[in-house]
Amino acid sequence: MTDFREREISFENTTSELKYVIGYKTRKEKINDTVVFRLQSFCYTDTQLSWIKPGFKAPQNLQYNQVIFNIAELYRRKLQYDLDRLSSCFSVETAFKHQYEALNNEVEIFQSQSLSGRGLKLYRNGPPI
Repeated sequence: MTDFREREISFENTTSELKYVIGYKTRKEKINDTVVFRLQSFCYTDTQLSWIKPGFKAPQNLQYNQVIFNIAELYRRKLQYDLDRLSSCFSVETAFKHQYEALNNEVEIFQSQSLSGRGLKLYRNGPPI
């Protein structure tokens, strides 16, 4: 949470916001004597746009934002799976948009169900099975 900027934000029910970036780029890879161009997905947290209200740096908020990043990473992997199986370079943007929209929908569902992190229970060793 030290990477997040403290900001006085006027949202009543939100104590922090994790801004993530997901996308893809081309990468040149050498395999033996062959050069292969590959689409590589990426995902990272934008620490300049992510924020937390002063006084709310707590384990509960850390766990809440970690779940959001885990969801983003899951959809990065789904995007990579799709990129590796494309039959045409013309369908790249369609595959990206599909996973990006699914990611944002999943994060919205989590935010709603967890009351933006206020409805989470903390578990020391992970949730009970």
